[in-house]
Amino acid sequence: MNIKPSPADKNKLLSVKAAEFYKSLSRAAAGACDEGELLDALCRLSAELMGYEAAWAGFIVEFTDKRIIPSSYSGEYEDYINPHEICICCNDPNCGPVGEAVIKEHEVAVNDISAMEDFSFWQYKTLECGINSFCSIPVKTGGKVTAVFTVLSREKNRFCPEEISLLKEITEETAACMSAVSARSRIIGAESGNKDLIEKFGVLFNNTSDAIFVHEMPEDNVLSGRFIEVNKSASEKLGYTQEEFMSLSPEILNYPCGKFDMGETSKILLKTGHAHIEALIKCKSGALLPVRISCHTFSMGKNKYIVSIVRDITEKIRTIKQLNLLKNAIEHSTVSVVITDKDGSIEYVNPVFEKFTGYSADEVVGQNPRILKSDKMDPKVFIDLWAMISGGRIWKGEFCNKKKSGELYWESAIIFPVKDQSGEIVNYIGLKEDITDKKILEEQVRHAQRLNIIGEMAGSFAHDLKNIILVIGGFANRLQKKLDEKSPEHEYVVHIMKAVTRAAKLTNGLLTFGRKQPNHPECLEMNILLREYVDLIEKIVDEHVSVVLHLSEEHMPVMADYIQLEQVLMNLASNAKDAMPDGGTLTITSFIKECAEGKFACILFEDTGCGMSPEIKNRIFDPFYTTKDPGKGTGLGLSIVYGIIRQHGGGISCTSEEGKGTVFEICLPLSTPYQA
Repeated sequence: MNIKPSPADKNKLLSVKAAEFYKSLSRAAAGACDEGELLDALCRLSAELMGYEAAWAGFIVEFTDKRIIPSSYSGEYEDYINPHEICICCNDPNCGPVGEAVIKEHEVAVNDISAMEDFSFWQYKTLECGINSFCSIPVKTGGKVTAVFTVLSREKNRFCPEEISLLKEITEETAACMSAVSARSRIIGAESGNKDLIEKFGVLFNNTSDAIFVHEMPEDNVLSGRFIEVNKSASEKLGYTQEEFMSLSPEILNYPCGKFDMGETSKILLKTGHAHIEALIKCKSGALLPVRISCHTFSMGKNKYIVSIVRDITEKIRTIKQLNLLKNAIEHSTVSVVITDKDGSIEYVNPVFEKFTGYSADEVVGQNPRILKSDKMDPKVFIDLWAMISGGRIWKGEFCNKKKSGELYWESAIIFPVKDQSGEIVNYIGLKEDITDKKILEEQVRHAQRLNIIGEMAGSFAHDLKNIILVIGGFANRLQKKLDEKSPEHEYVVHIMKAVTRAAKLTNGLLTFGRKQPNHPECLEMNILLREYVDLIEKIVDEHVSVVLHLSEEHMPVMADYIQLEQVLMNLASNAKDAMPDGGTLTITSFIKECAEGKFACILFEDTGCGMSPEIKNRIFDPFYTTKDPGKGTGLGLSIVYGIIRQHGGGISCTSEEGKGTVFEICLPLSTPYQA
């Protein structure tokens, strides 16, 4: 079991490590020939004694700006810092915290690299190596920053104030030793003059990863001056030998294009003495190389020169292009994309998410996706989801979520974890598709299938029952004729006949619902039929309900059974009346609808009544289902309407909301002569 040490134990451990460190550093200082050897010892002891995964240090070299040239490295990840392949410009906005430590002359600690904003290439490389925190400390000798020291750790939040304080003390002790070694070196090397300095400059000049050019500066054309010095990187990147460069000028590298204005850059350089530009330069092979150029002017005697530091940004351009492609793909995707951190806080949503949910990106970034949660899902779904994705697996499923407006919607989702190079989960990505329309269609299909099954059962049952009722009615009628009207038995038979009549109506209703009742279609003009029945409808709904008629100006002929269609209108009017006990408005509208199946004559029955809940609405066409009090309805009215409309090849639908009324829509196929 790993037990995290207490602050007191950690401080005690640091003190022990520090004591051992100082002893080893003193021995190293005694035998060191120069400051570089001391920086080597500083890095080695930090990795061996202090337990850091890696440590590196670099000298500060000033051309026309400050640059960090790594010189020492120790620990894991040998390829992380290569002194021959890296050079950090402190004036570059992408120089990172190490450059910041040099510029501000103050230590900089980062305890969670993944949480930093504005990621640069060095951050990706650091995280790929499994490094999560680091601390950079400037090394001061002779009253100025001459080097920088950096330690790296896999552990997040490694650098507490006590540890940073200890690192500063170690660095200060190393700086003091460097000053002593430097003084000793100056005495020993006084006779050799500037030889060592020249050699050191030559090493730095030729081992930096950036191409460096020094050329003459004619006042009329800054690109026409002859090269007087180039480094090895310039030759390697552009294909010319250093000897070939000496007979050339920067004009040979210039690639004119509208994207880069070299003329304007030249003006800035002449005016201010320095300029920065991203451009394309031509290699000897004819290939174009994307670069970032930092130009600075300087004088030697009466002559003026330009030093240009040229950095290859091919990888940067490629990465930016890939990121832009990925960003465009996500932002123009037809699915909703949500990215969260490892704790589930939203970091990014695409425009489709905003469209689906009604929330803007600014409203949800930093929030948890549970802001979309409705009360329609089993909590176990979310428990299982989190268990799967936090365990590194992919979750697939469906949600019923809630928009900002409160409206519910369904979405199909795939959610998966994103891991870093060390295998640790750093993000989660959710891809979601709105399937609300699909869910509604599926429910409509299930409902229609259920009604069809019930209709078949009801029709078969009613057919058999009708035969039984006919037998009962026939014998009761015969018995009634033979009995004296004043006898008690005659009265019993009258009650039987009344029951037979009611039973016959019920069976006829079931037969109509099951579409087994014969009909007699004829060509009817729907608008004429509505005009004829509007008076009767007004009597059915009584004086408290206003009937408003909006009829289409087009002809709406349909093939229908006049009696059955009348039954449909009366049933719907009666339902509207029951929905508006305190009065209201019943609006009847006719119109023609055209769809893939053809043209239909449609009627809307729209009331301003109490409306229905989704649970009730889903069952209104079921036989014998009613919300009325016992004895006040059979529950067959809308079932009969449904059966009649379906038997005529049409459809009926209902939309309703509690407190806002109900709309029934009936659609019947227009007769063939009209369609022709």
